[in-house]
Amino acid sequence: MNAQYRPLPRGARVIEQGKIRFPSVTTILSGVDPIRFPEFLLRQYASRGSISHALGRHFLTTGRWESDPLKTARTPEERIRMLEDMEIVARGNLRLRWQDCNFPGFLEKYGRDFKPWPGKAPEERFFDQDFRFTGAPDWPCLYKDEPAIADLKTSGFYPAQRVLRFMKQLAAYARIAAGEIKYIITIPLNPRNKCGFGEPIVSTNVDGYFNMFVRDRWMFLRLFGL
Repeated sequence: MNAQYRPLPRGARVIEQGKIRFPSVTTILSGVDPIRFPEFLLRQYASRGSISHALGRHFLTTGRWESDPLKTARTPEERIRMLEDMEIVARGNLRLRWQDCNFPGFLEKYGRDFKPWPGKAPEERFFDQDFRFTGAPDWPCLYKDEPAIADLKTSGFYPAQRVLRFMKQLAAYARIAAGEIKYIITIPLNPRNKCGFGEPIVSTNVDGYFNMFVRDRWMFLRLFGL
């Protein structure tokens, strides 16, 4: 790192493996196109999202839905982070509720199209050696019996620019099984909907979105030297 590069964004996730530093997919996307939102509000949304993701991961791993997020913690460190997230949501001025993000309801309506992908686990971390990034897809699965990457989102709005960002993220995650993934899918656990979810947003344009992500990866390298 030298003076010609910007400092890494706040909250950047970089993991070292074999003396090589791998920025996460979301760090790359946020570094190139920052989310411009007040920090104290963004933190509340992020905490609700973290809780919803932990509940979803636990269900996909165990087949059991837990109403108590603390029961999803796998380590003491995860329990501490979960307590922090629950406190932020409970005390935040936005009055958010993780219960408004309804993954079981989504599966009840659309789950017939989704099946487990043998040998693939939720949030299994991978490292792409070619483009040097890392990611942990929410849900490598089979969608209509074809390999897919699905990601849980807890946003209340899904404008085109936001969906584009999500799809670039998913296309990068598709590198977990390069050449096999046919579908990338955003699962909108929309708390603004009375039912707590929306229709899945599905694309087969994996290569096109990945090429867009590669441009972002190159820009991230130019900006941050990593």
